Amino acid sequence: NRYRHHASSPDSPYRRVSALLFDARGGLWVGTADNGLFHFPDGRPNDGEESKPVLSGAITSLLEDSRGRLWVGTPRGLV
Repeated sequence: NRYRHHASSPDSPYRRVSALLFDARGGLWVGTADNGLFHFPDGRPNDGEESKPVLSGAITSLLEDSRGRLWVGTPRGLV
C-alpha cells in the first residue's frame, strides 16, 4: 500500500481533515473540522471532482462497529 499526498486549494472542503476511516467495503470516509462528512465508495477522492457532504458540520471521530454501522462523533455527541 502507498500513500499519496493530495494538494488542496485554500477553498477545498477537505482542507481541515479531522477523521479518516476505511470501511469494511473499502470505502473512504473523510470527516472535516468544519465542512462535514464525505464518502468515497471506491476508497479514494475523485481527482478534480468536488463531493457534497453526507453530513454537515464539524466531525470529531469515525468508527465502524462489528455490524458495519458507522458511528460519527461531533462536538454535540454521536450521530
